[in-house]
Amino acid sequence: MKASILALSLAFAGCTEALPDEGTTESAAVVTHFTANGNGADVFLTDSNNGGFLTVADSTSGGTRTVVLSFSLTFVDPLDGTRFAQDQGSGTITSSSFSASLSSGTLNTTTTFPITHCEYSTITGLIGCSDGTAKSFNLTWTKNTLSSFTSKGTQENTFGCATITNQGNFSGVTAYVTGSWAGKTSTNDAGTLNDNHQTTVTKDFTNNCN
Repeated sequence: MKASILALSLAFAGCTEALPDEGTTESAAVVTHFTANGNGADVFLTDSNNGGFLTVADSTSGGTRTVVLSFSLTFVDPLDGTRFAQDQGSGTITSSSFSASLSSGTLNTTTTFPITHCEYSTITGLIGCSDGTAKSFNLTWTKNTLSSFTSKGTQENTFGCATITNQGNFSGVTAYVTGSWAGKTSTNDAGTLNDNHQTTVTKDFTNNCN
């Protein structure tokens, strides 16, 4: 299972790599920092040539529950295979939009936080970036019997110009993920369900696409 997830991760990292553009001035990266102490869920999303990564986690402090959603998605131009777009975003969603345990999880939300939309050409590189439109997600995680795991230390995944970093110790199980995302559909995609109740995990979503 780890091998298949790693292969999928590398595949998306490769197909979404930001190509250099000498005429574009780089801006400072935007980092969303979040400390999770509850449940979380991740998924590698796929639909034909489109895909990406999504992570969602919660934290409770002073009786208030906060849920943060982060994602990086790639969409291939259906009319021109040399062009593709990336949408990245990270921010809070309503607490009722997400629930999870080590058995199952659900996410049902439409984003209200800022999204960066960038268009690329595999021939000429970056075309340009602009404000993206809201994205809707309706996903269900169901624990499978492939594996369980314990993570310690730092994990870093890069998808195009966005990087997601987890630091800390947490346990989890693998899961199948089915549902809709940004107008696309997934069936039994590779995901995980995580438990951070016994410790805290810091999460950083770095958006280098601005």
